[in-house]
Amino acid sequence: TEVKKISYGKREYGLLMKPVNKALFYIKILQAQGREVRIITSRNEIGVDIAEEWAREYNLELDFCGVAGRAKTEAAIGLDIYIDDDFDKVEPLVFMVRYLFLFSQGYNAHIDIGLTAQRVSSWQEFHRAIAITKGVR
Repeated sequence: TEVKKISYGKREYGLLMKPVNKALFYIKILQAQGREVRIITSRNEIGVDIAEEWAREYNLELDFCGVAGRAKTEAAIGLDIYIDDDFDKVEPLVFMVRYLFLFSQGYNAHIDIGLTAQRVSSWQEFHRAIAITKGVR
């Protein structure tokens, strides 16, 4: 969408983006538990630079991988857990990633995900769901 293009591609807008509710809290918990948190994004190089700067402003040390319009399958090799709000990005990972999650949003609520992934609506719910996967990254 046009809003995404502006916020992902223009530093002055991208740095104004607010974190998803409780995302910072739970990302830091996951990292403290020794889990690898990797951001696989469809952003281009400029968008990744903006996202990395944004993360630093929130004291997050994250590994970003920008795929810029390519499928996320190659970047997801070796992952055991994957979450995205775009079902089209989740579906190709069915036989690659053991635990798949769709972060529920208004724009994807109508999608029947079947057994492809588990739908979660908050970072707290996601954290609870992966608690059973100790030792998994």
